[in-house]
Amino acid sequence: MESKNATKKIKKITWEAFEYKKKDKGADWYFVFGIIAVSIVLATIILNQIMLALVLGLSGASLLVMSLKKPSLLSYAISPRGIKIEDETFAFSDIECFCLNEEDPTEPKLILQTGQRFDPLLVLPVPVEFVEEIDYILEQNVERKQLEDSVVLKTLENLGF
Repeated sequence: MESKNATKKIKKITWEAFEYKKKDKGADWYFVFGIIAVSIVLATIILNQIMLALVLGLSGASLLVMSLKKPSLLSYAISPRGIKIEDETFAFSDIECFCLNEEDPTEPKLILQTGQRFDPLLVLPVPVEFVEEIDYILEQNVERKQLEDSVVLKTLENLGF
């Protein structure tokens, strides 16, 4: 890492991107999802697991609502002070390591590992034109490690959420 004087010379990079890629789902997807969800809930009721049926039913309903939600347009910024996502700022000292994944088929992704307990990975979409600048800024302030998206996130993306 370089001195504080070197990081002050770095300019601020800002961009906007949707929080996730919206996948078009046809009526068939919703029909299959409904059949699977209802079948699982009915199976747990038959097995006399009413609380589990209630939890699974609410989970299915929340997944359905989330699949209907349109992604929000978020503003991102990287400056010598840290990374800002909308109104939340992450100081470089709060970021344990980073990985810039340029091989993603849709768009480059910046994966940050923070010290947060429940959601330690942040995955940010990065415009192609800022990849080198962002890589330079982060390399001066944060350790680089090989990171991957969480298994849960990959699974949800593969299921169409």
